[in-house]
Amino acid sequence: MELLGFEIKRKKKLRPAKPRRYVEPFYMPRDERSHQFSNSEILDALRMISDRLTAVRFTAKVRLIFTDQLIEFVQSHTLELLRRLFYEGYVIIETGAPTSPPNNDCMPANISPVRFVTGHEGRSPMRVSDTFTVDLPEGQTLMLSTCMQSTGHPDAYFLRDKLEFLDTINASDLNLIKNYGALGIISPEADSSVAGNFFDDEDIKTMQENYRRMYSPSRWSMFFAPRPTRFSAITLPIDALKLSEKRLYCLQAIYTALGIPKELSTYFENAKYENRNAAELDFYNSTIRTHAGFCLKIIKKLYESERRRRAYLPQNEFWFDFADIPAFAEKRRELVAADMELYRFWQEVAASSPEDSETARIRMKELIENL
Repeated sequence: MELLGFEIKRKKKLRPAKPRRYVEPFYMPRDERSHQFSNSEILDALRMISDRLTAVRFTAKVRLIFTDQLIEFVQSHTLELLRRLFYEGYVIIETGAPTSPPNNDCMPANISPVRFVTGHEGRSPMRVSDTFTVDLPEGQTLMLSTCMQSTGHPDAYFLRDKLEFLDTINASDLNLIKNYGALGIISPEADSSVAGNFFDDEDIKTMQENYRRMYSPSRWSMFFAPRPTRFSAITLPIDALKLSEKRLYCLQAIYTALGIPKELSTYFENAKYENRNAAELDFYNSTIRTHAGFCLKIIKKLYESERRRRAYLPQNEFWFDFADIPAFAEKRRELVAADMELYRFWQEVAASSPEDSETARIRMKELIENL
């Protein structure tokens, strides 16, 4: 458009860019919804395992971008992995497919992240006689828990009675607190010499409101009677119910099934500081080592599955260690001190007894290798 010899251009109105929507899926097991109170107990117990699993160091002999992705996925999703195995008994994991030629790192330039496949995306494994059958597309890998492989059921199946019992105990305890009833009865003094000695409805309403406002915001209340009333105490045998003991029994059964020492939980009396270090070492050497071995199996299986699809991936080895665990660091210092003392002993033997020098040399060599 021209006006008085000048060209006029209409400036386009800039529209703000649409915000990018980022969706992060989360795992909601079906059985978890039916347990009102025990969900938090199971979550706390699984967190005790997952928090220690994240401290385990996984290593690949040939380090690639893909191996780093696998290790980072497993270590950053330990809690979700444990929950899936506990409630479902299996996990389905999908790895990315190559979409471009290999680059200098022998990896595709564009690779989709490693992720879990759940619900509507994949099919649950079906038990046929003594085998599991599931149809999976290329790039997806199925891993069954040890309990699922052995029995055909997840761990939650065998703990369902304890979880239901724990829910019942906690619900009973909560109902006692909410619906304990009247704490007492207030009525006019029984004085026959005074005529018309009673509370009317307005007096009772005023006293009840004042009492709730000043002393009882919850359901616990005081009962107001309009005339002199005989009070009969209704006692609940709460101590005889032994809800606390039964709750500890359920928690102990859950902790035992998950391989968690009682000394690491504040629920139990023997959870003292002097017992924690020994319990921590036992926890790592038994339960955490088992779960770390399962995580290592997942990493190996995912790598071998992708290696069949990507010929350029080299043969690889994976392992894990507890090098960064404080409890093991203290134990390692004790073992090193004991080995050094033994090394000095064999040095003295080699110097004082020439006939045993060869044996002493072999023992010192073994000690050096252990260090």
